[in-house]
Amino acid sequence: MNLEYSCSFASQVVIEAGKLLIGMTGLSSTHYKEDGSLITTADIKSEEFIQNQLLTTYKETCFVSEENPILPDKRYWWICDPLDGTTNYINELPTWGISLALMEDCEPVMGIIHLPVINQTVSAIKGKGTIINGGLVKTRAVKEIEFSDVITYCSWRSNDFSTEIRGNIKGNVRAFGSSAFHFTQFALGHTVGGWEFGAKLWDVAAGILIVKEMGGVITLLNGNDPLTSICLEKSLFERYFKCIMATNQEVYKLLCDDL
Repeated sequence: MNLEYSCSFASQVVIEAGKLLIGMTGLSSTHYKEDGSLITTADIKSEEFIQNQLLTTYKETCFVSEENPILPDKRYWWICDPLDGTTNYINELPTWGISLALMEDCEPVMGIIHLPVINQTVSAIKGKGTIINGGLVKTRAVKEIEFSDVITYCSWRSNDFSTEIRGNIKGNVRAFGSSAFHFTQFALGHTVGGWEFGAKLWDVAAGILIVKEMGGVITLLNGNDPLTSICLEKSLFERYFKCIMATNQEVYKLLCDDL
């Protein structure tokens, strides 16, 4: 598979899905799923569009998502969150996005995150770096965390990020309610790092590759690579990451010391 061409094609698909979502803002119906999370008709329409476009062009792949958490049976498979930050989207906040990764077995080889409202796209190809607006980017050069620096966290359970942990962190902690938004802000250099609590693979697969290809660090709290814990014999809907930390090399050590 030509990853450069596939990334360009998939990026256009995701951008078009973003336009679809913007057009449905305020018009989609909403209900709660069994796990208590929200879903809208916009989620479903976005997923259907992305899935149809990708599988029509890449018939040798399969498609996995939050609403379609099948076990992949192909060497190459797409994993997607077609609307990451549903609550923000429902309330017409701009902090939501689309996250898409191409996996080769258990490893992402391409990742794309698109924020439709602010029209920002970040992509990465394994071994080729992370790209924003056509240019390669690296992690922000930060050796010390200042009080003015922003660190993000994302969790749909408010007790994950305890007051004790928050109190130990120098810097301003902010939660924007979307892993896609958080990863993009880190790639842009607007934040120095962050935590993702209780994330599923479709939330973070693209972000993991984006951070790695920038030269950043992305680990579980025990220091292990999140991808080493993926088990494709277990339902991807059941599998989640208790906590993932993303930052640069220098800040990683500082955050570990603080915790």
